Formats: sequence, structure tokens, C-alpha cells
Amino acid sequence: MSIKEFDVFVIGTGSAGKTVAEACVEAGKKVGIADHREFGGTCANRGCDPKKVFVGLSEIMDRTEKMKGKGITQMPEFSWQNIQNFKKKFVDAVPAATEKDLKSLGIEMYHQSPQFLDENTLSVEGKTIKAKKIVIATGQKPMELKIPGRDFALVSDDFLDLSELPESMIFIGAGYIGMELAHIAARLGVKVTILDMADRPLSNFNEKIVNPLTKISEDIGIDFIGLKKGI
Repeated sequence: MSIKEFDVFVIGTGSAGKTVAEACVEAGKKVGIADHREFGGTCANRGCDPKKVFVGLSEIMDRTEKMKGKGITQMPEFSWQNIQNFKKKFVDAVPAATEKDLKSLGIEMYHQSPQFLDENTLSVEGKTIKAKKIVIATGQKPMELKIPGRDFALVSDDFLDLSELPESMIFIGAGYIGMELAHIAARLGVKVTILDMADRPLSNFNEKIVNPLTKISEDIGIDFIGLKKGI
């Protein structure tokens, strides 16, 4: 079997992996890159960037609600489907645009998760890859719940692709992702409940910042269950 050799091989095409790959090319290195999902990573395809569309909508609805009786006589309607279509227009273009950028730099691309054969050798797409340096930039994935019925739970990817908003939602976890999505849903009229075993929401953040946010969350109708006493 033939062996492909690179100075640097990057696993992951998100913002971190792409930045490393581009910097290495600029430094004169021969670079390869691989990803088993859409090129462009979580942030651009199913994270921060598409999330901003829904944040924008929820902020408009929230501000309008607060202006009722102060010049606003009725709440505007919104179309979740139209917002999804708008999001889809720019998200769908990300993988091809990312691949075009990488190709223009002479970076060789692979569409599969590599397997390590040793610290400098990979197997990907039936090929053997050797690299002086291998960079792992694969990001994170949601923690698997060790509870019965976990297969029925959704993750953040699913939230951003919902075909319609439900009347109510339960979020397991009051970390920053759960809180962000919970606020989007609540400000768009969904009855939201958050379950967490920590003493407070956003337990890794400064309490002086989190306490006012917790109050605001409760003011817009978010219920917290499990906090301070465990689920």
C-alpha cells in the first residue's frame, strides 16, 4: 500500500483546525486535513453562526414585548419556517466554501475519521498517511446521558434544525449552551424548564454575573428544577 507523507496532518476542519492548516501552509509545510462531517466544523455549520439567527429573532420579540403599552400596540408574528429557510441559505454553503478555500491552498482533503496506527501514522479512506506532526482539532460532542430513554433526547444540533417550535421544552443542563437555547425558546413563547444538579445555573461562571441572569431567566418564565438540591 502506498504511503502519503505530510509535514502536518490536521484532524478537524472547524475554526481551530482550519486556522492551523492555513498557518502551516503559510509556513511552507505540506498539509493534509480530514473530517468525517461537513467541512467547516460545528460553529459554522451547526453552532454559533446559525444560532445567531435565532438569537436575533428572539431578541426582537423580547424587546417588542417590553415595549407593549409604550408605543407598541400588538406583538408581531414570526415564521419559524422562514427563519429556518434563511439560516439554511448560508449554512448550506459553508462546506463547499471551506473545501474551496482549503483546495486553493493546496491542502489535501479526506472525508473520514482517521485511525491512528502509531503516533505519526494514520489510516484514512483506505490510505496510509505519515505526518511529522498530527494536530487533533475535533472539538467536543454532547455528553451521553446514562438514563433510560436517552435515545429520545435531542442535542443542540437538533434544536437548530427543528421544523417547528413545540409548546414546551425541557433542557437537561444549565451550562452556557443549554441557557442560550433555553432563552431563545422562552423568548419565542415556549414554556421552558431546565434541569441541573449543580448549585446554580452556569456553575463555572462568576456568581455575581450569574445571579442577575438567573433572575431574568425566571422573569421570562424559565423554571429551574434540581438546583441546590440535586435532581
